[in-house]
Amino acid sequence: MLSQTIGTAVSTVTVSNAFSATYDNYRIVIGGGTTSTANQFLFTLGSSTTGYYRATLGRTYANADNSGAGANAANFVVQTGSAGFAIAMDMVSPFLAVPTGFIVSSPQFSTTESAYFAGGYHTASTSYTAFTITTNTGTITGGTIRVYGYRN
Repeated sequence: MLSQTIGTAVSTVTVSNAFSATYDNYRIVIGGGTTSTANQFLFTLGSSTTGYYRATLGRTYANADNSGAGANAANFVVQTGSAGFAIAMDMVSPFLAVPTGFIVSSPQFSTTESAYFAGGYHTASTSYTAFTITTNTGTITGGTIRVYGYRN
């Protein structure tokens, strides 16, 4: 397991040496911090800024559906919200030189928001060792990013 603490009032966090030949698939868990404003957490593999595809589904806590998608986007959207954060993300084959799949679940910490679920893939057949989380606005403070490998 790899663990990295998120700093204070940062808009970008890079996790180096997250993926290796030791494991094929990974679980990334991010939580315990706060955000300065309503924002999205954007996830990129290495320095790749194209070829991300995703479909999202959510249900607000008031029982309304919401959904979204991204085709050939610059990143994966792995969380949206206006308060704290909790993200669980499964990555399929990020170190192998094949397209990388992902599944995300993220409850939002506000009674006016929703639970967020997404799935998709990155089209590049590239081997990645690192990833970056960036906010689209505002900053994040505190929390921890943990990366777990699934045994081959």
